[in-house]
Amino acid sequence: MPATRIVAPSVEQQKKYYVYTLAYPDDIVFYVGKGQDDRIDRHEHDACRSDEAIKSRYLNLEKCQVIRTIWEQCKQVKKNIVFETDIELDAYIYEWVLINMVYADQLVNIHLLRLFGFSCKICSSTTHNYTTFDNYVALCYNDTR
Repeated sequence: MPATRIVAPSVEQQKKYYVYTLAYPDDIVFYVGKGQDDRIDRHEHDACRSDEAIKSRYLNLEKCQVIRTIWEQCKQVKKNIVFETDIELDAYIYEWVLINMVYADQLVNIHLLRLFGFSCKICSSTTHNYTTFDNYVALCYNDTR
């Protein structure tokens, strides 16, 4: 069952990068991500794969299972673009804040990593690059999740 996008900015307004949430039909957020192009829609394509295929591609099985559970109830995943920017680092920072300071324990984002006292949740299938800015550390990774 296709999902409904809550915010669909016009092409003229779209920025290169965005931060988004995936939520249950009752608006409880279960996943936060950073993307560009159709990244927000790719999670549902992943959920259509078998568990074995998901594991072999190092995708987030728990996220896919949540999506399937929503579909089994004949409902749709709520997708919401919450931030847009042309500066990728700003998108990473916004994503980090949502994951670690706003939604924290309710997410299915995977692999907790500690960097200089800050916690960052990352996907295991990413390539990691560490960038410092203003005495903070941002975890930057390729958007190939």
